[in-house]
Amino acid sequence: MALDKSMTAGTAVRVKSLKWNTAGLFPDPKLVTLPALRLWESPGQKLAASASMGDTLQVLKPPRKIRGINLCRVVDSHGVEGEMYWTEMRSNCEMI
Repeated sequence: MALDKSMTAGTAVRVKSLKWNTAGLFPDPKLVTLPALRLWESPGQKLAASASMGDTLQVLKPPRKIRGINLCRVVDSHGVEGEMYWTEMRSNCEMI
């Protein structure tokens, strides 16, 4: 099922692809896929964790705007929390 901003805390999502050509930027345009989806401690700061194909994430805070950037707070299967860019999440994850 497609993701939308009306998702609530507790929603589970699975990484279904690693496309880099979302609305966000990626440093190497020659790449077709991301190595993994990134979970940040805070927007664009220190990397908290990464999520690969098939990984499951649980939404802690639904998509919202922080300092002009749409983010979604998630936790991975190891209990690591992080902010994920909404554009990457919407393009590469599906609800389960």
